[in-house]
Amino acid sequence: NPEPSPDGKSIALAQYSHQGNTGITILDAESGEWRSGHQAPDSLQVVQLAWESENRIYASAVSEGGYGIYSLCLDDDNWTEVLEPQPVMIENLNLSGNCLDFTSDLDGRKEYYVFNLLTKALERKTSFRYGAEDFARTVSGDSIILTVPSLKGKFLSITPADSLKSEETQFRPQHEYFLAESLTRQEKDFAEASSEEFISSSDSISIS
Repeated sequence: NPEPSPDGKSIALAQYSHQGNTGITILDAESGEWRSGHQAPDSLQVVQLAWESENRIYASAVSEGGYGIYSLCLDDDNWTEVLEPQPVMIENLNLSGNCLDFTSDLDGRKEYYVFNLLTKALERKTSFRYGAEDFARTVSGDSIILTVPSLKGKFLSITPADSLKSEETQFRPQHEYFLAESLTRQEKDFAEASSEEFISSSDSISIS
């Protein structure tokens, strides 16, 4: 998704090459002309962007380990890991002051999280029965707009940002998908049993 710079003079966007590499491209907001390109490490696939200043951009990216958040210094092309990749989803990345906020399914449901770049503390701000999504701050920053799923469908909600509860947590999966994990264990047990049976039957075969 294209992301305008704080001064509105530049636009950053995630770019994908035919070779499979990804990176961040900076365009002039008025003319659309190319300003600079910044290739991501080979293991990363850039997804969403959030400007901090004219020389620093934060990005969510996917790697073999899952979704993580990274910082790019435009001056020296230095990529730094901010949140270690985990097998979870990250959406709606946004920077507000010294905090990155985003949506993630750390506990199995989509909820709203805020990561303090100074203290390195991660807080979960919402806890809905069926989760919530499409979080967005108002222009003033004092309210949060979100959609909340229910048995009757989704409904749009707005709530004061300072009314959200804070629960400190860790950026790692906190939910077990019991059915999927059970099926995986069954498949593993079946494969091992089949392998043992094959070895046993092979031992009894004689060739004359």
